[in-house]
Amino acid sequence: MKMEEGGRFKALDALRGVAALAVVFFHLYINLWRELHWLPEPIRATLNYGYLGVSTFFVLSGFVIAHTVRCEGADFRYMGKFALRRAVRLDPPYWASIAITIILALLVQRVFQVAQIYPSVENVIAHIFYLQYFLGYPPVISEVYWTLCIEVQLYLFLVLVYVLANKLKAWRNIDVLRYSLLFMFAIGVISVLQTHKTLPGLLQGLFLPYWHYFFLGVSAYFALSGVAWMKYLFFAFVGVEVLLQSTASVNGYVIVGLASVALIYLFGLAGWLTTGLAQWPLQYLGKISYSLYLVHSDIGWKAVSFGKRLLEDQIITPFLSMLLFLLGLIVSLVAAQCLYWMVERPSIRLAKKIKRLSKNTSPTHKATGSILEKSVH
Repeated sequence: MKMEEGGRFKALDALRGVAALAVVFFHLYINLWRELHWLPEPIRATLNYGYLGVSTFFVLSGFVIAHTVRCEGADFRYMGKFALRRAVRLDPPYWASIAITIILALLVQRVFQVAQIYPSVENVIAHIFYLQYFLGYPPVISEVYWTLCIEVQLYLFLVLVYVLANKLKAWRNIDVLRYSLLFMFAIGVISVLQTHKTLPGLLQGLFLPYWHYFFLGVSAYFALSGVAWMKYLFFAFVGVEVLLQSTASVNGYVIVGLASVALIYLFGLAGWLTTGLAQWPLQYLGKISYSLYLVHSDIGWKAVSFGKRLLEDQIITPFLSMLLFLLGLIVSLVAAQCLYWMVERPSIRLAKKIKRLSKNTSPTHKATGSILEKSVH
């Protein structure tokens, strides 16, 4: 399932961009919910549930990481190289957004004489290493960073399962991929049960309650690989999700996660993963989605708050409220584009260079004649 040089799952990029935009709309709406009271209820409800795009991120990550990492022969050295590449790809934009947040807080305090609460040194260090959610530190910026803490754990757990399965193979000859996926399936069931409060939660900040979204993406990837038993595993897990959702209170994250993986699977069946949703606005959103997600809830939020401050002596009409919303959106997009140009794009290039220099990085779980091969090639 090795992609052609320069090839991308364009449909997944577009879905990631739409999910990021939904989260942006949610945060802007929260800042303007009083001023936007005139909007029709269906629109307000849609904006208010934009945060559910987070589950789409987890599903997409599962699919993409399953495509990226190697199963057979994975060892701790491979895990270290994988962690290095992900760190080079993700850390610089993330750290830059933390720095931007602190700098903006200083400017707001100096210009507007508004008291700001600054994170402690310990909090910043915890953020740098994705530990703040686990250690219980308050977020430096809104609530967007918690998902990164979870994402990092999800990536590493998947690779760790592969590594341990390969260690087991050295002791007892096994089908590494089959054992890995069955084990991840079992963890996924536990994750679903914990999400629906059927099982008690463990320590705060662990990935387990979110693993089932990630595994939906992983299992969808292998279901499209052309091996029959992997397809059965995918449908079995989707069945578990649907069954527990139908017997418990409605969970919006689960519904959006299931809708996301269904869309991905259908695109895969149709061979549209690399050609679908290729329109430039969707691809643009997908390209800057990570930077947009990082900066919008601080920069976009502050832009809206600044506009409201300028208009505090005026009645904010529906027209002005929409202008404020557009102001927050445009400022968020511009800031994301700048972060992408200056930090994220160089990080992507460096991560690709490291991958090319690494040995034995190509996935080996290739299935000849698979749907994914047809989609990619």
